[in-house]
Amino acid sequence: DMLTNKDSLIHRTLKTARDPAEKTEMVFLSVLSRHPTLREKDIAKKEIQAHGDEGYSNMIWALINTREFTFVQ
Repeated sequence: DMLTNKDSLIHRTLKTARDPAEKTEMVFLSVLSRHPTLREKDIAKKEIQAHGDEGYSNMIWALINTREFTFVQ
């Protein structure tokens, strides 16, 4: 998928973030045009701890497969 590719714009943008929390914010803003909730931040933190940088691709994939993403688009 183009969005989860390491050369995609979203992944290049993530390289400018200072820390995982800022990267999570960037993912949510890029995909859903909103900030993550506290619960979503907690889930994202666990995903990143479990899968490292691959966790961001997993997060992007999960978000683009939500009804919210379909509605926003």
